[in-house]
Amino acid sequence: MKDIKDLLFNALYPEDKLNPNFLNITNEELPFARDLIKNWAEGFVDRDHKFVKEFQTTFNSSFWELYLFATLKELGFVVNYYDRPDFVVEGDNGFLIEATIASHAKDETPEWQKNYSEEELNEWTKEKIVDNATLRLANAFIGKSRKYTYSYKKLPHVKGKPYVIAIAPFDSPYLFLQNHHAIQRVLYGFDRFRRGE
Repeated sequence: MKDIKDLLFNALYPEDKLNPNFLNITNEELPFARDLIKNWAEGFVDRDHKFVKEFQTTFNSSFWELYLFATLKELGFVVNYYDRPDFVVEGDNGFLIEATIASHAKDETPEWQKNYSEEELNEWTKEKIVDNATLRLANAFIGKSRKYTYSYKKLPHVKGKPYVIAIAPFDSPYLFLQNHHAIQRVLYGFDRFRRGE
């Protein structure tokens, strides 16, 4: 059986079913991005046997999960695989990581759809980007918090370990302009100091 790293970029579906981010990397002339992602996937365990499909068709959540896995490997953590949460880091200071993303809302513009036109840049103001991200990040955070409360915390391998929700924003075409403002709103109910306060 082939290792998952060798399957990632062998397209299993017609092009119209493949995620644009996946296609961009697959069609890139130089192999560096593909090679890096394959390196990230070295040793990754596909517990539910749908990872390659999701990597090719929805991409962002799988990409984020591989990035986190690569980070844990690089830091020398020992990861044990259970059906949930995503990563159970073993050892005296063990902890849990649940990977999630803030995606665009249904019928909203996906993050890969941008043209950098003046009209589009005027539409996606900093305020709109941060407001949008705040809602999407809060939705992801609340969903994974509930998963812990109603499902994960009852599992024997979870008890007594800190639970980390690792969220990556993929919620709008100009997500890279949100900086830390949206997550501060979600975590602390704080955005910025206002003048005169």
